[in-house]
Amino acid sequence: MNRTPHTILAAVALFLGLTGITALSSAPGPARADDPVKFAGSRVIDEAGVLGGNTSQITEAIRKAESATGRQLYVVYINSFTNPATSKDWVAATQSLSNLGSDDYVLAVAVKDRSYYFDSGRARTLTLSQVQQISSGTIKPALQKNDWVGAAVGTANQLAVSKPAGASSASDGAPRIGSSGWGLIWAIFGLGIAAVVLVIVFGRRKVQQRAALPVGAGGVGPALQQSSPPPPSLDELRLQAGKALVGADDAIRASEDEVGFAVASYGEEATAPFRAAIADAKSQMSQAFALQQLLDDEIPDTDEQRRQWYTQILQFTSTARQALADQEKNFDELRSLQQNAASALSAIEIQADSAAATIAPAAERLAGLQPTYSARALAPIADNPAQAASRMSFARTAIESAKTALQQGTSANAAVNIRAAEEAIDQTKILTAAVERVATDLAAADAAIAASLADIANDVSVGRTMQDESVRELADRVGVEIETVRGLAEQPDRDPFTLSARLSKLNNTIDNAISQARDAAEGKARAASELGRTLAAARAQVQAVEDYIVARRGAVGPEARTRLSEAGRLGAEAERLASSDPATALASAQRAQQLAASAQQLAQEDVGAFNGGGGVLDGMGGRRGGGSDIFGAVLGGILINSIFSGGNNGGGFFGGGGGGFSSGGFGGGDFGGGGFGDGGGF
Repeated sequence: MNRTPHTILAAVALFLGLTGITALSSAPGPARADDPVKFAGSRVIDEAGVLGGNTSQITEAIRKAESATGRQLYVVYINSFTNPATSKDWVAATQSLSNLGSDDYVLAVAVKDRSYYFDSGRARTLTLSQVQQISSGTIKPALQKNDWVGAAVGTANQLAVSKPAGASSASDGAPRIGSSGWGLIWAIFGLGIAAVVLVIVFGRRKVQQRAALPVGAGGVGPALQQSSPPPPSLDELRLQAGKALVGADDAIRASEDEVGFAVASYGEEATAPFRAAIADAKSQMSQAFALQQLLDDEIPDTDEQRRQWYTQILQFTSTARQALADQEKNFDELRSLQQNAASALSAIEIQADSAAATIAPAAERLAGLQPTYSARALAPIADNPAQAASRMSFARTAIESAKTALQQGTSANAAVNIRAAEEAIDQTKILTAAVERVATDLAAADAAIAASLADIANDVSVGRTMQDESVRELADRVGVEIETVRGLAEQPDRDPFTLSARLSKLNNTIDNAISQARDAAEGKARAASELGRTLAAARAQVQAVEDYIVARRGAVGPEARTRLSEAGRLGAEAERLASSDPATALASAQRAQQLAASAQQLAQEDVGAFNGGGGVLDGMGGRRGGGSDIFGAVLGGILINSIFSGGNNGGGFFGGGGGGFSSGGFGGGDFGGGGFGDGGGF
């Protein structure tokens, strides 16, 4: 049977992946530093402090993944995996502690140890290859760059787009991948790179072969391979730059001649913008010629330098020509005005009369505003009527000069004066219109002040009812302030703009204070509500562990008992603080749950080790074979207690059990053991 290079490479990759899984899963985990966590209310936990509070992007990506596929992702950043010390078991403990469902996914990253673990959940809607692809293609590259946010967002995005796949027999028995030694990881990574290189080589060769075929024969054809035109060659750039230099230089010289005639016809003042445009164009061309000189001198230039300088020459020449083009319209308008000076003069006289008629009403409007508003409020328009009258006087003079020029047959001079009159008339209209606009704005500001006063007064009333004493004190101060502003707003010499700014600042201050106080109160209420449920769960969990240890105290060592004792202490503390400080009480109750779960796991490990002495434990903690019920009595500390303490009641093989703080039911469950995962170092 013939095998293609791709088939061989696929087999090699599969072999590497499977052998890597086995080796990695058996590697020891990092040193202990962080206990398993419980996800409560948030999908993202950052005990390592690497996210800096930037969790919104991760949360949004998780939400989209859940909306698209129903898969839920939980992300946790810690310093080191511990208690248990393997990443796989640590995630399993976290899943159990958090009561995660069958299609819940966990990404756990140990920042200090630079290792991670991605658990696919018990439902297995992803194949092992899909999990490995997310791990090696998304998570690990991001973590290697310390892109903590990107690793989580990328994982959520992959969960959103990965198609579901049924669990196969191969994946059912697939082990999870956890942290491993660096040497093994780099060895597998190196082999993976070699496989990728071979794939690329064979892939390129195949593309080249297809490109040589006609389109109809299964090839892509040469025309389809070029997605964008290639950049111009150096010779093409050289020709373009040379042509641009000559064209721009000729345009400047022609413009200088034209401006010379324009100055003679219209005078220095009328042609000043044209001469400024030519000066700007010359400055651009000076820089372009300097670059061309560098290209033409005897010093050799690199291809990169030549390409850069030719490109800059094209930019300078383009800017120079644009400066001239911007003034070309003005040249044309002035020439047209010269040719039609007589009719233009008649039209400008009508416009002057219309503009002049706006000056007196503007002056009257300003005079009516002055008793109501302060000089500061009216400063922008205080001299507008006077300035408008001055512009109109200039326009009248220019019109008379244009008439004289036409009578003398100098149409060019008439055109210049008509243009000046046009500009003066335009400014007159702007100055008089501004008076009415400011009057309208001041009236609107007065209305806004009244609305702001009512709004802030309402905030003051709300603030005075808040439980936070600092908010009540602020409300009193703001109340005094708004009464002061109210009085100023009713005075005849007021500045509504300044008063509006003052009220806006007050409004923001009290709004923010009330909002923060409400958030704090709502947070306290939420904590109190959550506290009841958490305390009940913690009581039940501590009592369940206590019962477990009491019945097996002959095997359970001090570490599990210590965890249980601390869980009981924190539970009691949570109950004591429940009414006075629900937020702190909630944290204590949550920590009690975590420690109880840890105690349960440690106790189970101790019992499992104790079981290694022979026989098989039955479901009640006894032993079938190898000593009948005697072993159960030893496990429960009963027989040892009788022998060594003369039948008195007391501690077990290792001492008494941990203390709970209330009785309750058993809760929780291990949802981590049914899936498979992928992880390793980064």
